[in-house]
Amino acid sequence: MASTPSLHLHEISLAVDGKLLERRRVTKLLGLHITENLTWNDHIKQLSSTCYSTLVTLKKIKNFTPFYLRKQLAEQLILFKMDHGDLVFNPLPDYLLSRLQMIQFSAASFVTGKNVNSAETLLKLNWLPMRECKDFNLLKATIKQFIHRTGRSMLQLNYINQLAAYARVPA
Repeated sequence: MASTPSLHLHEISLAVDGKLLERRRVTKLLGLHITENLTWNDHIKQLSSTCYSTLVTLKKIKNFTPFYLRKQLAEQLILFKMDHGDLVFNPLPDYLLSRLQMIQFSAASFVTGKNVNSAETLLKLNWLPMRECKDFNLLKATIKQFIHRTGRSMLQLNYINQLAAYARVPA
């Protein structure tokens, strides 16, 4: 059974220019809460707190806004926060992923005005469930890196060949 190392039991003192560096259990870097053991419990806890407080505020204006505006607000204010930095903490344990899924269901409930607890409703909103969303973002980053490293990628060449065949113009 895997366990978390007890790093706090080992005193390591680091100094830069004669000044001792302070040891912190959690630090925030680019909006991500990183613990000394590289667990994401604190980050997900903070993220769920901010997302739910944003949803409480949004629910106050729910009756005055049309569907498309509620959907845009949920995507920009809730889902964007959940997607920020998801490549860093991928793969996420199931218990943390289910907490993120509950936030997404709450955002979908705000948009639709009904209680949402199934992936079918998310798909009707053109939202992927959290596990698939994380995998999709990882795939996008991989393809971007592949395109960046190879210059003109095989994907681009295939697309150009398909266009040329469709237009009957030599490539």
